[in-house]
Amino acid sequence: MDLRTLRSFVALARMAHFTRTAAELGIAQPALSKHIQSLEDELGVRLFDRTRRVVRLSRAGQQLLGPAQQVLAAAERLRELASRVRDGLSGEVRVGVTPTAPTSLLADVVAAFRRTHPKLMCRATQASSEDLLDGIDRGTIDVALVRRETATGRTGILCAPIFEERMVVALPRRHVLARRRAVPWRLLAGESLLMVRREAAPIVYDQILAACHTAGFSPRLAQELHDVHAAMAIAGAGLGVAVVPASTKRPATVVTRPLTDPIVTTALGVAWSTGAEADVEDFVALMKSVAGR
Repeated sequence: MDLRTLRSFVALARMAHFTRTAAELGIAQPALSKHIQSLEDELGVRLFDRTRRVVRLSRAGQQLLGPAQQVLAAAERLRELASRVRDGLSGEVRVGVTPTAPTSLLADVVAAFRRTHPKLMCRATQASSEDLLDGIDRGTIDVALVRRETATGRTGILCAPIFEERMVVALPRRHVLARRRAVPWRLLAGESLLMVRREAAPIVYDQILAACHTAGFSPRLAQELHDVHAAMAIAGAGLGVAVVPASTKRPATVVTRPLTDPIVTTALGVAWSTGAEADVEDFVALMKSVAGR
């Protein structure tokens, strides 16, 4: 069954005349007859009662006319939607973000993107960098903010640097270490450390443990949390200290100090598929621009 035969059926039902219907469709009358016969053979029913002077819908034709019209209308809507998506006028961009990325950056990019692509929806998902890159591989994520180190060696995925940043320690405002301008890692040896669970941010998690071991101690883990913002909030309540990327939004209850000996950095990147659509590439370009500002 194809749309041509359905159009012929609906047009003939409306005009009840082979010659006029063929003229309207721009085909020869024998071709119209062949379309109707083909559809009747495929459906296994007679769609029209024909005499030498009269063409009218059969009982089966009357029952099938409405559904045929619905199929044609749905096909037309599909063509219109495809055209709008192709032209960047509608659809959605599925955006992923790792828990250690600054939420303000994503919010600024989405707001700017909506101004330039007002009919494109942005749907955000939070997951680990590895899971987001897997989503790009599967085609369930279009573009993602990830820790750039995780994208190394991934075929079919591009990852452009957004910025590199130092790791800092988030402390309650009255904490003794808050008096220092910078905090050596070794001074965290006796602290209750709040960390984002490894499943959510394995690269950052492993960097923190490696820095502690380099400084000569094994950290005392107080809690492992879903994201850096929860870690910040708990640190502000005086229940531990958190090691986070410097760009993490800081609540009023904490202060942050750069960590030294060793200095640990992490890079944030924007990742997308090598075969991405134009609207995804627009989003990537905007992400780079906003991050640069």
